[in-house]
Amino acid sequence: MDRSHKLNLELQALRGIAVLMTFFAHAPIAYPKLNMLGRLNLTSGVDIFLVISGFVIAGSLFPQLEPKRATAERVRIVIAFWIRRAYRLLPASLFWALFLVLLAPFNASRSFGPPKLVAQEFVSVLLYSKNIMEIYGLNFSMGPYWSLSLEEQFYLLLPFVVIVVPRLLTAELLVPLILILSSSPTLLGSHYWFFRVGPLLLGILLYRMHQTDYASDFEPVFLRRRWASIAAMALLLFVATVGSSWLKFFPGSMLYITIASGALVFFASYQKKYLWLPRPILAFFVWVGDRSFSLYVSHLPVILSVYEIYYRASGTFLKDAPRAYSFAAMGLSLAIALVVADLSYRWLERPYQLLGRWKAAEYLQARSRVRSHSELA
Repeated sequence: MDRSHKLNLELQALRGIAVLMTFFAHAPIAYPKLNMLGRLNLTSGVDIFLVISGFVIAGSLFPQLEPKRATAERVRIVIAFWIRRAYRLLPASLFWALFLVLLAPFNASRSFGPPKLVAQEFVSVLLYSKNIMEIYGLNFSMGPYWSLSLEEQFYLLLPFVVIVVPRLLTAELLVPLILILSSSPTLLGSHYWFFRVGPLLLGILLYRMHQTDYASDFEPVFLRRRWASIAAMALLLFVATVGSSWLKFFPGSMLYITIASGALVFFASYQKKYLWLPRPILAFFVWVGDRSFSLYVSHLPVILSVYEIYYRASGTFLKDAPRAYSFAAMGLSLAIALVVADLSYRWLERPYQLLGRWKAAEYLQARSRVRSHSELA
């Protein structure tokens, strides 16, 4: 049975966990006395995001690009796919990037970064080249946008790979490619951090697996025991955070993160509570997961804005304040970020997502009518 076409509650909860990991990974940027968080590799939340993204996009796009369809029809489907993504991503992401640009000149603490360089950073966001610009040190207040650039670069090319050379996405080639790409920055160069497509490919591999008997053969039925599910989830999150930090000096340290992230998505993909959480906690993480994109693009502006408010009110930097102030500021930032993410989701993300679906459907219908008229003529 193919379960990959739906985004289930477990995957949504996993999104929520991943985006909160990212929030806490970025907190020490503004609140340096929280450097104990920096000892955890909480940025692995992005890798979990990327695996989920590859899995979900493959499940929604690949069935529409079957070889039995004419090439022209598949190209139209790809264009409709890009229309949906543009409406889905651009409004919220550009709003929060522009927020930083407009407020940077009035940022007394300079936590947003130099206004001119923040404006240049905004251009890299517009051009979906933020991950490339990170290599040259253009990283001030729009750091999270590097992964959005990577995803869009990947999804710009992926449909053509599916259409032209689909054999590149078979398990025989995906497995060694993922192992190589996820091995270690030591092997592939430190810049690979901003181009790590291994988790995206692993998500595609998991989707492919669900189209075969391997999905049943490798189903983790042992996770039906609640204690086993909790232990497995704790172990995988430990490997992705603390464990990967301990092993960073060994070849393949990035591979541990990719495998742990993939295993979490693999368990969630069955929709059978293999990633068990108490119902209230699951509901909270699902709620956060629904708003994960808005939270991802807005959390750093919120963190830096709270820092700015503190600076204006006290006239001092948080790095010079007692550690308790940093904890209080982080807690306030998280509360505000969740509220802001909800508003962003309701007013920017969700309405335009629905509009994008309508525009894509309208485009396909219009192209279908044109084709029918040309055939009749």
